[in-house]
Amino acid sequence: MNKLPPPLPYKTMKQYAQRYVSADKRNEARVQQINSQIKRAETRLRLLRWQQRCALSPRKKRLKQLRSEKELAENHAPSWIESILKPIAKDMLKHLPNYSFEISGPFGTPANTSIFFRKEGVPKEERYNGENSMFIGFRPLNMDSSENTLGLIDYATSNGPPDNNDLHHPTRPITPNATVLDLLTWMKNQHRSLSKANH
Repeated sequence: MNKLPPPLPYKTMKQYAQRYVSADKRNEARVQQINSQIKRAETRLRLLRWQQRCALSPRKKRLKQLRSEKELAENHAPSWIESILKPIAKDMLKHLPNYSFEISGPFGTPANTSIFFRKEGVPKEERYNGENSMFIGFRPLNMDSSENTLGLIDYATSNGPPDNNDLHHPTRPITPNATVLDLLTWMKNQHRSLSKANH
């Protein structure tokens, strides 16, 4: 009798966030390392000013290269959408066969960002029937920590008149130990609540 494969371990929100924080720290460390190299290179240049121009040329080239690397590192900090949301979407997709996903955002001051899941092969007129199309909304909270990194946008609740940033929809915290199964449950429950409200 064939043994069933062991169940997939579910990543927690803390693990997704730690991936982003680690990437950010690595990038910061790289910038600091390049800064140190720049300082050393600048010191060498000051000490070697008396040398002929031809002797300085390779060092100037290296200094220019280091400055370019520093600018590149500073301008390519890790994206929380690429580091957190996209892996979450891919892991949720494992539990949604025949679906595809699309990330939309960030929008407005709170950087509202949503993951849309759409069932493939569904006729256009049935796209929004049942669970053929669902979405889950996120807001970044504390991106410098693996705790309380993201919140869920509660689109089923309104705390006042609509505004351009959707801030009338409250933010619900995500516990650090929440998994994609918790996010799937939240999304489906919210989808049902919104469907009832629209009928």
